[in-house]
Amino acid sequence: MSLDTLQDDFAKALLDPDLEIPRAVISAPNGYPEKRFAIYRNNVMSSLVDALGEAFPVIKRLVGDEFFNALAAQYVRSSPPANPLLMEYGDSFADFLRAFEPVSSLPYLPEIAMLEQARRDVYHEEDASPLPDDFLGTVPENELGGAIFTFKPAHRLAVFDFPSFSIWQMNRSEQEGQGLPSHGEEVLIYRRGEDVQIRLLSSGGVLFLENLRAGKTLGESAEQAAQIDGFDLADSLSAIIEARLVTELSSALRE
Repeated sequence: MSLDTLQDDFAKALLDPDLEIPRAVISAPNGYPEKRFAIYRNNVMSSLVDALGEAFPVIKRLVGDEFFNALAAQYVRSSPPANPLLMEYGDSFADFLRAFEPVSSLPYLPEIAMLEQARRDVYHEEDASPLPDDFLGTVPENELGGAIFTFKPAHRLAVFDFPSFSIWQMNRSEQEGQGLPSHGEEVLIYRRGEDVQIRLLSSGGVLFLENLRAGKTLGESAEQAAQIDGFDLADSLSAIIEARLVTELSSALRE
């Protein structure tokens, strides 16, 4: 048996309790390799399930510890780690939840998983030095429409069909919520220093920021987003400043 085959069989048996241990696995005489392998199998599974619980604490709280451990084990078997860094494990968890029939009655669950994964991504994202908070004051008023922004990498944008941010926020602590909105939500996830924060945006806010991120001017981005009912330009600019997203500022009018 080749080493590659042995490793493949070992990995499969490690995550599937229905498989027998690889024939090449041996131990000392009377060492009970099945029992030793079972202990190792249990430790590996427990570590991966615990890692998912740490990464997706609100999902765990919403479904309960016992149910979460069961669905996490299903995820581990279907999507074993691709690298040894547990802090990166679970990036496809939201996709798994979308297809996992037992949670179909909780359609907002995948969006909350997306939110928790985005927070992890932003925390580990490359940083960059932002412009001062008053950077817009350096642009002549007649050139504001042609302003082009460059954003730092440490941020994510998300549009939710459900009030998933509010659900996530309510379930982070024991505090009672004040009720949920009846509509979807748009959010900006960003990092300031070592702290990952989430900012609720007005409708169209994500489109506005995505256009800016793609290199469109402030005027073009605002004009497109304004076609969405509820868009608030002042709120969106406030979010950009609050998150300190802008690292470079140029003008299409000077090119």
